[in-house]
Amino acid sequence: MNWEEIRKKIYYVDDDYIRDVISFHLQDGAWDSIYKHISNNTLFHIKDDMNLEKNSDAIITIFFKDFPLLRWYLNNEKILEMDIDARFVNSESVHLSICKLFTDISNLLSNDIYIVDDIIREHPLVLMEFIPMKTPKVLKHIKYLDMELDNCW
Repeated sequence: MNWEEIRKKIYYVDDDYIRDVISFHLQDGAWDSIYKHISNNTLFHIKDDMNLEKNSDAIITIFFKDFPLLRWYLNNEKILEMDIDARFVNSESVHLSICKLFTDISNLLSNDIYIVDDIIREHPLVLMEFIPMKTPKVLKHIKYLDMELDNCW
């Protein structure tokens, strides 16, 4: 898929500018691993040091260069829940950086990660998936997450 097709499929801003990122069944210590990975990344960063254990129900803003691109919700240690602010995904290079970050995290945690249209729906539409040790994939066919099966809220 070329950049214009990806932009229209994933980062459209017609309905909402937020794209949800979700992964279930995280192992103990996963949040610490994610935090360390982001802290060591040159393109993504978190401005303030945080103690993840004392900040349950907190929101961490993750910056791409100087843009507040991602929000990480610390609601449940078994779930990776983030939002992508699609307004800042204005080029293929930003998209590729997002893909690299989530590919790295997927490989680090050995967990599937999904970008979905709206996590609040019972069956969110999967727009993109990151499977450990595989190339990230923008889905060309329709796939929904079954929140009843994956749910560990």
